[in-house]
Order: sequence, then C-alpha cells, then structure tokens
Amino acid sequence: MPASASFFAYVTHWVVFPDIREIDEALAVVASLAVGVAYWAVSVRVMGAVDRWQSRLAAHLRRRQLRRRRTATLV
Repeated sequence: MPASASFFAYVTHWVVFPDIREIDEALAVVASLAVGVAYWAVSVRVMGAVDRWQSRLAAHLRRRQLRRRRTATLV
C-alpha cells in the first residue's frame, strides 16, 4: 500500500471508525483501512482519467489551431 493510500485511510477513518467502533474495534480498524484504500483506488483512477481527458483535449485544441493557421495562410 503506497503512502498516499495510507493518507486516504487516515482521512476516511474519522468518518468510518466511530460508527463501527460501537460494534467491534478490530472490525472498525479493518473497515477504516478498507474504505481508505478503496477511496484511494477510486481517486487514482479518476485523477488518471481526468489527466488523459486533459491531454486529449489539449491535443485536439492544438490540431484545431494548426488547421486554422493553415486555412488563414491559404486565403
């Protein structure tokens, strides 16, 4: 588990741990870690998707700008 995943586990345990602690403390720890790692995994995928989308958008805008320049020089 990377350091960033442990950060997400730390952040989310404040939400998960108190509710489950009343049932069982060990279960609360395991659940907190599981939720943190799951949140980290989803966040990494979303950030990667956003990065890929931004790259595609930037490439599209560059191509569009080049087409406009070519059209302007032909006229």
